[in-house]
Amino acid sequence: MDRVEELRLRAEKEREQGCGRGGKGYSKAFQKDAAKCVLAELKNGVRRGRIAQGLGVGWATIEQWLPKPKAKKHEKLFRRLSVTKSRLAESRDSTEVRAPKVSRIVVTSPSGLTIEGLSISELSELLRRDGC
Repeated sequence: MDRVEELRLRAEKEREQGCGRGGKGYSKAFQKDAAKCVLAELKNGVRRGRIAQGLGVGWATIEQWLPKPKAKKHEKLFRRLSVTKSRLAESRDSTEVRAPKVSRIVVTSPSGLTIEGLSISELSELLRRDGC
């Protein structure tokens, strides 16, 4: 009997005792053993769905048992930015403020950050600073 099949039988026994699927949750020992097995299977190239099917436990549940990746100390998650006032064109009458023409340029970073309303010159400066 291979490791996955052994863990599947353990999962079935635990479910019979009221664990899993709306029950009290699987034992910590089972979770730890399953996580170790899952990591080994993933390393061997087995797909997540096949692992979950083999264990008889949903992937969303299994995923909660896996160690969470930690950011490396030298890896910065954010870059320092500065925010400046928007450029509103004030007329001679100080009570009237007109907004500049609205730009339709939208830039979305790989991380999902979206910047809207850039002018052509601001876009070119952004690209220049980013090394494009």
